[in-house]
Amino acid sequence: MERDHIEVPDELEIYISYELLNARDLGQYLINLSFMAEKIAEDYLMRFNDPNYEGKQPPILEVNSVHTGNSITIKLREGWKPSTKIEDGEIIIYVPKMLGIPLMVAASLATVAVTYQELRKNYLEIEIAKIELLLKQRELNKALDEDKSKHENFSQVINTYIDTKVPEIKPVLLDTIKAVIANPNINQFKVNNVEIKGNTKR
Repeated sequence: MERDHIEVPDELEIYISYELLNARDLGQYLINLSFMAEKIAEDYLMRFNDPNYEGKQPPILEVNSVHTGNSITIKLREGWKPSTKIEDGEIIIYVPKMLGIPLMVAASLATVAVTYQELRKNYLEIEIAKIELLLKQRELNKALDEDKSKHENFSQVINTYIDTKVPEIKPVLLDTIKAVIANPNINQFKVNNVEIKGNTKR
């Protein structure tokens, strides 16, 4: 059976323009993103006893496509391992509906980048608002609901979520952002079209 089509907005898209791309650096970025995704998924599945996900392994970030040239674009999507069961003598293949893990990872990276780059705060917050709209339509939005009444904006909600629900990803987020910004070989780094590093004047 063919896997359900995953819409492009559910992807985590990483764009890197570079002079030289060290395989170790790229590998570390991907490891960090996977770690964040796993912790966010585990938190959701632990706190929300949704029967649709009972007995399922947490979703992973799965490479959907890679494009290279003078830059590299990596698209990662939410990957669930399908489960099967037999009902009335028929085999049923079940793929859970998407939580929105790639969007939450993108929002987390972009939000931490705001606090790390105050000079570009307004631009980043406008772009983060676009991710917020997509995330509102996903299951994972339930994990943010309890903090929404306490804060003025989405960035604060994401920061509170990270600090209280998945604090182990905070140092990984910061290390990733710092490593990207400090890397002299990276000219531009974008997450879902949010420019984390670049020469563009805003």
